[in-house]
Amino acid sequence: MDKNKTAKIKSTKEIFLGKKDKELEEIDLIKIQKQSWNNFINRELKEILKEFFPVDDYTGKKFTLYFDDVYFGEPRYSLDLCFRKKLTYDTPVYLTVRLLNKRTGIERKQSIYFFNLPKMTER
Repeated sequence: MDKNKTAKIKSTKEIFLGKKDKELEEIDLIKIQKQSWNNFINRELKEILKEFFPVDDYTGKKFTLYFDDVYFGEPRYSLDLCFRKKLTYDTPVYLTVRLLNKRTGIERKQSIYFFNLPKMTER
């Protein structure tokens, strides 16, 4: 048998003779995860943080740290860059806290960096 010979294959045309059903509607398979994530970001994170505040110093006589608010900064990298470089698409989380000096009665309010929180995208 000669190795250089190739077999010719006839192309066949497919014909569908059955009934065409209605197109299935597109289902959002991660809808529940998106709702849960948005609920966590918009409500639950603040509630969780409130459970841990106020925080007193170890003696309970000098300082008390109060939690006022939580807010999010801008992501460090763009979404496209994160996909290309396989980086985590995240945003910094900041807390607004008040520190009360119990001895002097002076209270200072300040925003502090807390952590980077990964963001859920629409992709």
